[in-house]
Amino acid sequence: MLDLLAPWADRIIAVTQLVISCAVIPTIWEGRKFQGVPLSTSLLLSPGLYLIAACLLSQGLPLAAATTVFGATMWGMVAVQRAWPR
Repeated sequence: MLDLLAPWADRIIAVTQLVISCAVIPTIWEGRKFQGVPLSTSLLLSPGLYLIAACLLSQGLPLAAATTVFGATMWGMVAVQRAWPR
C-alpha cells in the first residue's frame, strides 16, 4: 500500500510542509506584540528543520527540502522576534 505513495512522496511532503509552515505566518505577523511561542521551541525547530531539509535533499526530494527550508526560516524569524529585546 505504501508503495503507491512512493512516487508522489516529494510532492506530498512539500505540500504538507508548506501548509504547516504557512500556519506560522500569523505568529510572525503579530511580531513582538504577542508571542505565545516559547523561545526554546523556535530555537529547536529552526535548526532541526534545516537538518531535515538536508536529509530530504540527500534523498532526492528537492521540493520537500525547499519547503522545509521555508519552514525553518519561518521558525527562525519567530526565534529572532522572541529573542530581540522589546
